[in-house]
Amino acid sequence: MIKKIVLILAAFVVVLIGAVATLIATVNPNQFKPLLVEQVAEQTGYEVVIGGDIEWQFWPSLGFSIAEVAIKNRPGFDEPDLLRLSRAQLSVDVLPLMSQTLQVGEIVLQDPHVFIQTLANGDSNVTPAQTVTPTQPKNVGASAERQTSSTSSEPASSKIQ
Repeated sequence: MIKKIVLILAAFVVVLIGAVATLIATVNPNQFKPLLVEQVAEQTGYEVVIGGDIEWQFWPSLGFSIAEVAIKNRPGFDEPDLLRLSRAQLSVDVLPLMSQTLQVGEIVLQDPHVFIQTLANGDSNVTPAQTVTPTQPKNVGASAERQTSSTSSEPASSKIQ
């Protein structure tokens, strides 16, 4: 009886390792870069640049990482990038995937640089161009033409859970 249980568990482990090896051998996550860039632009109006590779991540959890990511500012803002990261990692919970549900376990952003700016006309770089309307409230400022804030994380890695 114990021998059967051990054989079943060993077979499960072999099948799992085979599935992971097949996934790595047949699916290159970098093939999804153009689709990812296109979907972000379509859904948000922002241009995304992925300068590095997208890599699978299997340990300690299932997910992927993307190197050298930037979200570009629209023309007219002081900095070329709204957001710039050296690496972003995303992990997902495995069991909910079995029921076709995606649950994000953890998001890790390494070396994030966020630049937020509001122009004198009230246009902000955190408001996508397609959703900016003339009815948005204007910033009240003492003759300041632009309001700017820039953050760069002090620790090299920030976690959002």
